[in-house]
Amino acid sequence: MHYRNQRPAHVGDAVIGKVYNTPGVIVGQMVAITPGSTTCNCTVALIGNAAQPVKTDYSQCDYLYLADDAYDAIEALRQPPAATPVVDTGTQTATGTA
Repeated sequence: MHYRNQRPAHVGDAVIGKVYNTPGVIVGQMVAITPGSTTCNCTVALIGNAAQPVKTDYSQCDYLYLADDAYDAIEALRQPPAATPVVDTGTQTATGTA
């Protein structure tokens, strides 16, 4: 089984993505994988809080990313864009006209 970006999925992995019965994007831990199934092929333990302790939900491996890969992708987006080099064409004079 593989995550959305084709990295192999393993029980115990920290994951981020979508599950069937919980709205929005979740963060959790892969707790079960059913090889050979194309739908509903994994179970994720969702990270909870004091109001809602940890629960499990079903998903597909290709609805999820390994949390480390998702973090790396977000960090790559945060990098400032490379500066565009200014090319001197030599056509401008001190007064701004050629």
